[in-house]
Amino acid sequence: MKKKLFLFILSFAFISTSTVANANHNYNDLLYGNFDGGEFGINKKRKRKRFKAGSSRNMYKKGVQFISLGYGYPNMSVPRMMATSKTYIFETDTDFYTDVNNKSLGVLHFRYEYAVWNHFSMSFRSNISNYDVSWEYKYTTFDINGNEVITPIKSGYKGMALDIIIRFDWHFYKTQKIDIYTGMGAGYGYNTETYYSSDKEIAKDPNEDLATINFPLAVDGTTGIRYFFNDYIAAYVEIGYTQSIVQMGVTFRFAKRKSK
Repeated sequence: MKKKLFLFILSFAFISTSTVANANHNYNDLLYGNFDGGEFGINKKRKRKRFKAGSSRNMYKKGVQFISLGYGYPNMSVPRMMATSKTYIFETDTDFYTDVNNKSLGVLHFRYEYAVWNHFSMSFRSNISNYDVSWEYKYTTFDINGNEVITPIKSGYKGMALDIIIRFDWHFYKTQKIDIYTGMGAGYGYNTETYYSSDKEIAKDPNEDLATINFPLAVDGTTGIRYFFNDYIAAYVEIGYTQSIVQMGVTFRFAKRKSK
């Protein structure tokens, strides 16, 4: 009798353990979608579909359009002008050139971008900037008594730069809030440079005899990041070369709404 009772208890414990384990297995399958099918499982095909559907919530995806407005610094059109001998004489001949000033407007950036594929976009960019580098030329004469008379003559260079660029970007990291990208582009570059002076007869252009080469090519290469506050507005920062080294601004996002 005791033996039969022992076997009954052992059998009941085994059946109970198997039932609990199987129920736990079914729960895990239901939770993680490990079943290939069945009444409680989620099959692998549906799981993959659900994963792809989640990625569609990224702010950057095929067909989305962006318009960006930004401000860049420093103005690289100034160092390009300063790299010539035009300011070299200002720094070395301090007896004749003083009060050198640089008044420049940082670069204004405009961009329209279209997401051609889920990771690649094409954009049309326009960058514009201007500068005004001035100095005083100390014109020295002598009066009838032989005394030295110094007359300051203000002179300088004014100029502007306008770029129109076609660019391609690779968006290699995308989430619901963040879009990180890098890209390069090229296009047309328009530059002007004009010498001015309060007395051009005396204070002539110190580089008027230098040959000027103006090749109308503009290049662009930056890496940037966008942070989206909502589905329509983001802040962006880019680092690289495009008339400026660092630029930041705001991006507006436009996407087609899905029909219900």
